[in-house]
Amino acid sequence: MMDSSRRRRWGMGVAVVLMYLALAVQFRSASLPLVIMAAIPVSLPGVLLALVLSHQTISTVSLLGLVVLIGMDVTASILLLDAVLLRQVPGKSAWRALLVGAPGRLRPVLMTVMVTLAVMTPLALFPATGMDAYAPLATVIMGGLTMSSVLTLFVVPVLYSLLRGKPHPR
Repeated sequence: MMDSSRRRRWGMGVAVVLMYLALAVQFRSASLPLVIMAAIPVSLPGVLLALVLSHQTISTVSLLGLVVLIGMDVTASILLLDAVLLRQVPGKSAWRALLVGAPGRLRPVLMTVMVTLAVMTPLALFPATGMDAYAPLATVIMGGLTMSSVLTLFVVPVLYSLLRGKPHPR
């Protein structure tokens, strides 16, 4: 069991490093992937709260849900940041790009979250016979998405504006 846990931690570490490298190549930046990956820890309080409220423990199935959740969080951050980067004009404030780009991605991100929550709710709250083993997966995704969908829409823009300079609303 300890060997399995050690391999799982090592695998997660390798996955995070590979994700960072892929994002660094895609965005041609060493710092923007950190802004994108800042969405990952934002969802963890929601995950833990959902597991506690549903009287479930961290298991292999819930860790699988965590992997899915991380993918969804990173995707939402990429969508948001990509819209902002497309509107970033050299020599102009990052704040203006945020004000124009971020609202345009709000609806697609929230629609994805709401559809996912709607699909996962029956699995988490009313697991059918044979599907009850996957309830922790749905619980993790629901708890994490609820927390991250609210906070990521604030964390990513704030970190981006701090990275690109002080916001100058004019």
